[in-house]
Amino acid sequence: MAGNSIGIIRAWYQMGVRYITLTHNCNNAFADSSQVEPVHGGLSALGRGAIVEMNRLGMIIDLSHASRDCAPQVLDLTRAPVMFSHSNAQAVFDCARNVPDEVLDRGPANGGVVMINFVPEHVAAHRRDARMQHVLDHIFYVAERIGWDHVGLGSDFDGVASVIPGLEDVSCYPGLIAAVLDRGATTEQVEKLISRNLLRVWTRVAAVREQMGREGARPVEDVWEGRKWWRFNGEHQIEDNDPGDTRGWGWFGMDKPTDAI
Repeated sequence: MAGNSIGIIRAWYQMGVRYITLTHNCNNAFADSSQVEPVHGGLSALGRGAIVEMNRLGMIIDLSHASRDCAPQVLDLTRAPVMFSHSNAQAVFDCARNVPDEVLDRGPANGGVVMINFVPEHVAAHRRDARMQHVLDHIFYVAERIGWDHVGLGSDFDGVASVIPGLEDVSCYPGLIAAVLDRGATTEQVEKLISRNLLRVWTRVAAVREQMGREGARPVEDVWEGRKWWRFNGEHQIEDNDPGDTRGWGWFGMDKPTDAI
């Protein structure tokens, strides 16, 4: 959705977007995904620029889907807390989408949050075996390893092909919270789980934005080296070999097509 462009990240921010996931199920110009063979070794050069720009804007960096190499590189670079918007603990269930301990353990120093998802394939080897207790295992593992200040809920209801019994939709949240309390969490810990941790991250991201503004940080204008430029000729897109219009070709960027309107 960001079109491999830092400029589009700025545009999304202007339209009200406040977090962006660096990758999804495939690599892009910014970073490697956890689910395919890497091409950047984590973050690309453009991705490093994007991290700086997201800090400057006040855009929350989401590391769900990011590769095992990408996440620590982001943590080395960012000035603001990050979030994993829908990820679980790899030590509890070993799949590439879950967060390894060495990354989890950096959560307190960064101030970020890992938001546990309800995707059956991320908690059990077979969809039919996934149960709410597996989700609880991930919540409590993260909370007990790095603290209740760094765990949240990130269901991923809009991205799943199947659901866990008792966690079919948002109407099931009261049952999940009751189960968390029954397992021994306090009311204060539950408040952190369901809202306070994410709000703290958001607040601190905004504070970094204000600090970078006071420091006079300028927009990052890095452009992906694989970028192709295009112009619209009134009918279709055509490749533009002179995006700066140094040749004075005006609208078209090349000899006007004979079939252009």
